[in-house]
Amino acid sequence: NGLPGGCNVTCDGMMTTVVYVDDNAGGAGTGVDWANAYTIIQDGVDFAGAGEQVWVAGGTYVGPGGTASVLDMRVGIEVYGGFNPATDVYFADRTDPSLNPSFLDGQGTSYHVVIAKSNTVLDGFVIQNGNANSAFPDDSGAGLLNLGETGLEIKQCEFLNNSATYM
Repeated sequence: NGLPGGCNVTCDGMMTTVVYVDDNAGGAGTGVDWANAYTIIQDGVDFAGAGEQVWVAGGTYVGPGGTASVLDMRVGIEVYGGFNPATDVYFADRTDPSLNPSFLDGQGTSYHVVIAKSNTVLDGFVIQNGNANSAFPDDSGAGLLNLGETGLEIKQCEFLNNSATYM
């Protein structure tokens, strides 16, 4: 696209840094482009700084195992799923994330699939199989745990098969 690795232009013409995640990437794992994307979503989110975007290719993303979350958001970042690395160079190329679904899967063992943070965007994911079956705060928020965070935008996300002791 003629831009430095990991950069993209948003709809308003502003330059933003993009970190790439693709569970099928085989490159260096630096997150600077689709070929060298991180394969673990949390690694991409941890690398991103406030005001940056994380683009996630269609695929299934799981946590490190046990009761740990799949995605622990960071303040001020935007995470977008549903990208097709073969065709999506610009944000506008991702026309319908459901055509290339990105699954965040708690596999029935994660207490919370996603842990919310303030001033973040989560857009274009299927969030599934969280199981909040322990004591507070692990008895609620199986798909998404929000403990008083503000400015969180959830868009084009579907929550499936999440269960909690306390609802």
